[in-house]
Amino acid sequence: MPGFLPDSIAPLQIGDTIPEYLWHLPLQVANHPEGKEMITLGEYRGKPILLDFLSTGCGGCIKALPKIESVTRSAGGDIVVIPVTAEKRSRVAAFIPKNNFINDTKLPFIVADSVLKQHFPHTYISHVVWIDAYGIVRAATSTGQITSRTIREFQHGGPLDWPIKTENTRFFNAPLITLDAEANVLPNNAKRSLYYSAVIGYTEGVGPYVATESDSLMGIERVSFRNKAILDLYRIATNNRIAPTHVILEVADPAAYTAPTASNQHIAMDSWYQQYGKCYEATFPLGKTENWKARMLADLNHFLSLNGRIETRDTTCLVLTQVENAPDIAYREEHGERTSTLTTSNPVKILRGATLSSLVHVLNTAYRDKLVVDGTGYSEKVSLTLRLNDITDLRSLKKALSPYGLDLVEQQREETFLVITER
Repeated sequence: MPGFLPDSIAPLQIGDTIPEYLWHLPLQVANHPEGKEMITLGEYRGKPILLDFLSTGCGGCIKALPKIESVTRSAGGDIVVIPVTAEKRSRVAAFIPKNNFINDTKLPFIVADSVLKQHFPHTYISHVVWIDAYGIVRAATSTGQITSRTIREFQHGGPLDWPIKTENTRFFNAPLITLDAEANVLPNNAKRSLYYSAVIGYTEGVGPYVATESDSLMGIERVSFRNKAILDLYRIATNNRIAPTHVILEVADPAAYTAPTASNQHIAMDSWYQQYGKCYEATFPLGKTENWKARMLADLNHFLSLNGRIETRDTTCLVLTQVENAPDIAYREEHGERTSTLTTSNPVKILRGATLSSLVHVLNTAYRDKLVVDGTGYSEKVSLTLRLNDITDLRSLKKALSPYGLDLVEQQREETFLVITER
């Protein structure tokens, strides 16, 4: 019966059609452009719909919304994006105007949801359900799969050869390597230890990360990382102590080693991981995991035919320096709200309530041919107003920094890098 839930709800699969009752079910909403407090999916029937399951506490989910709005708006075709959350209307309504990423969003948020999640069950967010104009469920992905290219593929209506966000599997958190189940039931095979290390390609249906865990029955501890970029695996193996600016990839195809940024429209994030992602898993005797990262580094080098290492190199840098008796640049609340407009085209660039490392990060993106490092030793949050049109104009940037006692000086320095070389 339209608008009424059945006694039992069967989760919808890819290829299923939205049941008639679900189109008519009243759903609570916040931030509706017409001020409505209730809507039905039927109001958008005949249009492609993206249901984006999220929460206000998921920073990545919220940060992705402006990109999703921009991409779908540019594509045209009346694509409807509806964020969905279990949170109460009051919380969502208070959150939106205070959040810098979505304070001007026009998207209606379905709130206090329990019904839609039963139809589209998932464990992790973001979780995006793609429903075409005919009401057919076409895909379930993360927001990383939303690009201009995938939106066009969705609109054209052909087969979608995309990674499937598969979570509800019996092996979701299971070890990647197991002994044969039939062999395990033989009496002399009970409680066998299993020591191994393995590098495996992208594996659908497994959890994104399993921390080090103990199996006292088998007498082992297991380390497992699933569907990661090769560079991220090397970061883990080297204690994550090297900044992104201090990575050198001496390889034929650097794009195969590090995941694309959210702004990359050539390949969707999920598709990239399907093509290039790797899993690493190893087991150790109980209590013998103190050197597991060194073992992991050796395994990665061996199995992937690479030479990844920490190495000190002499390099030409732009060093951010601060003169003695420099003016006070510390941020205080009376300076105003914390913000950064360094990457905008505004003729005045503001960095307020962040550290100088934020400036250095932006400069490393702008000056790709030269490494920028922070040599000031200043760790407090700052308040800077830089008057220049183009942050890539080094001469203008140095002039804008000068009133704060800051400068960019070219120096030859020894810096420590994570270097990955193909063998």
